[in-house]
This record gives sequence, structure tokens and C-alpha cells, in this order.
Amino acid sequence: MLNKNNTETWNLNKIAGFIWFLPILVFIFIIFIGRWSWGLMDDFQLLNQPGNILERFNFFMKGYGNFGEFKPVYVFYVSFFYPLFENFVQFFYVFKLGLAVLSVWIFGHSAYRLTKNKISILFVGIITFSFPYFYDTFVYLSSHEILGLIFTGCAFWVWLNWMDAVDNITVSTPKIWLNWLWVVFFVFLAAFAKETFLVCGIAFAGAMFILAWCSRSKRTGIVFLQSIILFLIFLSYGCLLKFGVQRSYTSHYQLNNFTTIASNLSAWIKKDFIVHIPWLLVMFCFFISNFNFWRSFSKQMLSGIAAGILLYICYLLILLPWVTTSYYAAPLGIFFAFVVAMVLTVIWENISLPFKKCLLAIMFLLNATVCWYVIGRENRYQNDTRLLKQWLIANEKNFRQGSEIPLWTNAMEAGDAIPGFINLDNVIQLRHFAYSSSLESIKNSLQGYYLYSPRFGKIPADSFGQFEKVFSSRNWILLRK
Repeated sequence: MLNKNNTETWNLNKIAGFIWFLPILVFIFIIFIGRWSWGLMDDFQLLNQPGNILERFNFFMKGYGNFGEFKPVYVFYVSFFYPLFENFVQFFYVFKLGLAVLSVWIFGHSAYRLTKNKISILFVGIITFSFPYFYDTFVYLSSHEILGLIFTGCAFWVWLNWMDAVDNITVSTPKIWLNWLWVVFFVFLAAFAKETFLVCGIAFAGAMFILAWCSRSKRTGIVFLQSIILFLIFLSYGCLLKFGVQRSYTSHYQLNNFTTIASNLSAWIKKDFIVHIPWLLVMFCFFISNFNFWRSFSKQMLSGIAAGILLYICYLLILLPWVTTSYYAAPLGIFFAFVVAMVLTVIWENISLPFKKCLLAIMFLLNATVCWYVIGRENRYQNDTRLLKQWLIANEKNFRQGSEIPLWTNAMEAGDAIPGFINLDNVIQLRHFAYSSSLESIKNSLQGYYLYSPRFGKIPADSFGQFEKVFSSRNWILLRK
């Protein structure tokens, strides 16, 4: 009977692996049959810059610096990879998907190191891919949260090495400091990819402090010292960004903007936290039926859970003055998955086969629902954009260079990117749409066009009364007066 149970459990583990890879395989299939093209965010500007890697690097560093951003790792990434994939955009989507899977694997393997059970790797993947905004890390090609996640995952890996060194009395003090320096190094790489990841250094410092507080050993003093230094390093770096780099675009980031903070907290509850609820309910139901299951957690697991919780809280706090949805929130999905995966691994080891099957069914339904929603949303967006481009090409007379008819749009980046990509691929030269957040811009004109997308802001339906719809889809409406 034991062998039969072991065989069934092994088969369930294979099913769990399939659930993780299901959205990955489906996305690769849809990307190619859907003929996905370049996105409408920063892709056009990043592709349109000539020169070698060094020239592009210098140009983008200066441009981002003028916007109040400092992210040299990301700048090197776009300087190298955008020209590489210029003629292979669909493979770029697959490449970004590969980076997303790599980040999940790194965090999953860290969970495995703590739980000693490989099912935790699969749980990290399943839970992460049930978070809709994580898909944005590869759906939007210019998003760079995934680079920060990879380096933060590496920092977590060496943080575990540091923790093992602290617990091992045979390891020398210089070895402990070396592991600590690796943590600092990888967190800086993450912060150089996306500034918000600097708080991960503060989270690791907090985890070190908790570890020192809870364990009284000969190395407690060293751990306290390292936690304080790590905290001060990244607090100082945050102050440097705030007072030495922030300007223009990032000037909107204000720690005392409580109206924005309250709005983003509400958005987090409605759009992020609600996705966490199914997993929290699973843990809660098991907890109330077995209060003693916490005894199954080792000291290392509890330390890892504390670090994961601090990563989530610190990252949420730094997002609140900015935005807590879309690709910005993607790291929250993987930090949450890391913590829950370790708890679910312990639950998995303490429940019967029928309950395991029930848990897998919940996982499959949740993953399938999220995957179906995101794939449908993005595939419609790609298809609608392709149809809009075809319409503009077929009716290019009023949009070509030299025409004086006003062109407006509520999609700032898309207003440049859509005609820009058309001009690159065709002999015609279309004008760009000027940005305006409302229809007021052309209401007083005798004629004009307004390209409207619900994605980039809502406009009351009654505002369209005096305009004719010449092109309409779910994602794009072209209005003419």
C-alpha cells in the first residue's frame, strides 16, 4: 500500500509540473500563431536608436538620466538585445518568457533548499503564474522588472549561503563577510535594473536582524553589524536617488502624497490581494484543522519565510507612492509565491492523497483561468492593433506627412509607436498623434481625428456624441469630427 501511495504521489508531482508549464506552452503557441509584433510602450524609441552598443548605452543613459532614472543594467540590456531581436520579435517574446521562467526557477530552487522537497519548486511556479500581473513581465517587452527579479533571486540564493555559513561554526568569519558582500552585489544589480529593487536590500537587512535577535550565538554580534550596515547602505542609496537623481518623470514620486498612496493601496486590495485570497484560504483551512503543523518548520524555513514576507512588504511600500498594478506589481506575485510555496510544501507532506488531488484541482482551475484571461486580453490587443495599422495604411490620405488635420490620442506612447512602425515597414510616411487626455482638444476644431483606447484612460460614452467612429474595436476607437 505504501508503494502505491508513493507512486500516486509521484504521479501527482508530475501533474503539478504540467500545471506550471501549461501557461508557458500555451503562450509560446499563441505568440507565433497570433503574429505578435512590437509593443507600443518604449519599443519604438528603443529600436529606432542607431549606433553600436556603447553609443546606444550612452544615449539611453543620458535620456533616462534626464527623466530622473538611473538603471545602467537595464540600459545595457536594451542596448544589446533590442538590435539582436530587431527582425525576430516573436523570439524576443519567447526570450522574455524564458527570463520569467528563470526567475521563477531561482526562487523555486531557493524554496527547495529550505524545504528539502522538490515539489516546492513547482509550487512557486504554479502560484506565480496564477498572479495576472506577472505575465506583464514578458507580455510588455520593454518592462524590466524581470531583470530585477532575477538578480534578487540570486541575492536570495547567496543570502541562504550566508545563513548556512552563520549557522556553521566551522566556517570562518571572512567567509561570512564574503557571502554578505555577494548579497550586496546582487541587490545592487537588481536596483540598477529597476530602482525600486533597492528595498530588497532593506528587506534582507531586516531578515538578518530578526535572525540575530532570535538566535543567541557567538556570531550574533557579526549578524547584527551586517544587518545594520546593509540597511544603511541601501537607505543611503535610496536617499541618493531621491535627492540626486529624481527629476522630471520621477518627480511625481512623493513619499508624502497620501492621496496617491491611499488610491494605490485601494488598487492593491482590489487587484492584487484578491488574487492571493485562494492561496491564503487554503493555508487558513489547514491551519484551523491542524494547529501543530508549524512544528514541521525548521529554523531555516522560518527565516526564509520571514525574508520573503519582508521582500513583499518592502516592495509594496515603495510602490504605494507610484502604482501597484500592471508590470510594476509583478515582483509581488513571485515574493508571495515563494512564501506560500514553502507553507504548501509542509501542508502537502501532511495531507492524504484525496486532499492532494483536491489541492491540485484548485491549482489547475486557478492557473487555467488566469492564463485564459491574460492570453485572451493580450491576443485581442495585438490583433486590434494590427487591424488599426491596416486601416491607417488603407486610409493614409488624411494621416500622411503634410496634412494639417489635427490628430490626437489618449495613448501617449502608442500615438508615436503606431505611425512610427508603419513608417518603418512601408513607403508611406504618417504623422504621429499628439497626446491629449480628453476630447476637448478637437471639440472646437472644424475637423480632426482622435484615437482613443480604454486601456489608457476612461472617457464618458456621451463624449463621443459629436464624433463619427471610423474604426472601432475593443482596444482602439478612431473618432472623426
